[in-house]
Amino acid sequence: KVLPNEYDDISEYNKDIFGVKKNGLWGLYDTLGNEILSPVWQSIERVNNAWAYCAAKDSAGLVCLNTKQMLPRSLYTGYISYGSQKIILIKNSLQGLYNEVGKEILPINFTSFNTSDGYYYVGLNNKVGLYDSAGKQIVPPTYDYIDDVENNVALVLKNNRWGLINTRGQEIVTPKYNDIDLGDNTAKCKQGKRLDIYTLNSNGQVTEVVNYENVITIDVNGGPQWQNPGRNTQALPNTNQNIGPNTGNWFYDTAQKKWGRFDANGDTLIKPIYEN
Repeated sequence: KVLPNEYDDISEYNKDIFGVKKNGLWGLYDTLGNEILSPVWQSIERVNNAWAYCAAKDSAGLVCLNTKQMLPRSLYTGYISYGSQKIILIKNSLQGLYNEVGKEILPINFTSFNTSDGYYYVGLNNKVGLYDSAGKQIVPPTYDYIDDVENNVALVLKNNRWGLINTRGQEIVTPKYNDIDLGDNTAKCKQGKRLDIYTLNSNGQVTEVVNYENVITIDVNGGPQWQNPGRNTQALPNTNQNIGPNTGNWFYDTAQKKWGRFDANGDTLIKPIYEN
């Protein structure tokens, strides 16, 4: 026997909690007979596993079942369950978010938000900002778009130009590029014929930047081999002399004192025209 025969009514709240009515007022107990909410409420409406809307004669609001904390009705004009534990509060068409222990994660300041991999992407005035899982602001809503965070870095779009931010809230690459190809530890940033390659560490910090002023990308038929623009021949014949020691597939032409690159077959991919 879980409870004594002293209640006017008992109803199911969820599979682990049931409501009890005593002297015309409602409370909540778990299936082991432990009191969750004392029977002092005129009505209790289930919101989700962590929240209930409770009304008494002189008060009404959302009650967190884990902490008994009440969010008074004056704080909001509406609410929506968010998953099985969190709750969205709505006021003046703005939204905020509270977690399963009654802690504010997002203030009621945003027109929209969504979550991915523990980060919250918030919207306001057609701009997007970023918060972490604890509700700490990373960047305010100032960007047109923020991509998913990967390796502590996220692509951002502002005024139709791409840049990068890290999870410390730093704008590590100014949004000025037409395109950014983001890898595990590099970001290849393109603007016209200019190519800037940023090397990133695991914390999302820039450790090196290499700049190329004039880059041409060529589609090559018949395999991965660089060729002269507009021609169907190799950039150099396979008869280079005075080839010095190489690192990987980079080689040093001791006659020209320039660096180039060849592929696994020994064919020249990049002519030796670079000093470093």
